[in-house]
Order: sequence, then C-alpha cells, then structure tokens
Amino acid sequence: MPLSWIEANLDSVQRLRGFECAYPAYVGRRDGEITHPRPYQIVVESFLQEFQPPRELPPAVLVGEDDLGIAVICAYSYVEYGDIPPSYFINALARARRCYGTDYAQQALTETLQRLRDRNARHGNEYGVYGKVDNRNRASLRLLRANGFERFAGDSRFDFMGRDL
Repeated sequence: MPLSWIEANLDSVQRLRGFECAYPAYVGRRDGEITHPRPYQIVVESFLQEFQPPRELPPAVLVGEDDLGIAVICAYSYVEYGDIPPSYFINALARARRCYGTDYAQQALTETLQRLRDRNARHGNEYGVYGKVDNRNRASLRLLRANGFERFAGDSRFDFMGRDL
C-alpha cells in the first residue's frame, strides 16, 4: 500500500508522541537499569517524545501515513562534524508496531533519499548520507546495506554507515 508523506509539523507532534515502534513496548528492570528486548527502539520513541518541529529543514521527521495513521517515520538532519564533509544524517527510521511485515521502512528510506537528492540538486550540493545503527538491529542493517550503504566505522555497539546520494 502506498503511503502519504508529510514533514512533521506542529499539527503532527501529538500524534508522533503516541508512535510505538515495531517491538512490543515491554520495559523491565535489572540491577536498577531499564531493560528492553530492543533498547534501540526506546531511543527512537524517546526522540519522538521530545521532538519539536524545526524552523528550517533539515532536521526533519518524515512521516508516512496509511489509512490508520502514522505507519513509519524517518528522522534526518544536516551535519558538519570534524573531518567528515557536510552531509545528511539519518537519526531514526522506524515502522509502527502494527505494520509488521510491510515494506514501509523501505518506502520511508526511499522517500527520504529522494528528498535529500532533490535538496542537493536545488542547492547545488553533493552531500552524502550517513547513519548510525545499533548493531543488534539486524533489520535496519540489512535495509541500509540493500540500499547501498556501506559500513565505514563502528565499535562494539554501533555500525556507522554511509553512501553517496
């Protein structure tokens, strides 16, 4: 099913705060620490809880909606950091729990990459796009690899991946 796309704005903030990632929202405690079967999903949901629409884009949250509401989100921003040339950074990509088994994450990534290519063309830029993925998140790693992202750095917790637009 094709999704409709909007950039998050003041009207969508409350709906974003109700977004639940793909895995059931079970949270436990172990040794005083909050635990979750997929802790990277807590990070995404926390990001959306605190999200305020920017005055200028990017940063942005691209929202994909179906007939039932928010189905998938992709958050991205513009970064300049150290020796890395100016580029775009995918901060979060998540589908709603109710959308398990759909290709919505692929649709969101495709739409985001196209919007970033269009932005590059309008402004005469040649920025690339990068992402940081929790290396326990196999689905996101497969998705990025299938879309031309390559691992260029990492540690015991994260893989840093990038590609040209």
